[in-house]
Amino acid sequence: AYDMIQRGVLKLNGLKSICLDELDEISSRGFDDQLIDILSLIPKDCQICAFSSSHLSSSPLYNSLKKAMHPHIYFWAKKPAIYV
Repeated sequence: AYDMIQRGVLKLNGLKSICLDELDEISSRGFDDQLIDILSLIPKDCQICAFSSSHLSSSPLYNSLKKAMHPHIYFWAKKPAIYV
């Protein structure tokens, strides 16, 4: 996606909202830097929804998301209890 944005094929100027799912998977596969670059190009008034099944608080991606998401609200779900 970043390459398409840089070439002008994918335009972000009319983007109103974006949903980023499986951020832990994106991070574990080494795409942090590309996503951070994309976040820097998203319009300031764009709504960003980000989802991850694990905490990313030690990741550079987490810090970039905090800067890009205004206002930002965090929800953490506790692991469900499994009874046998």
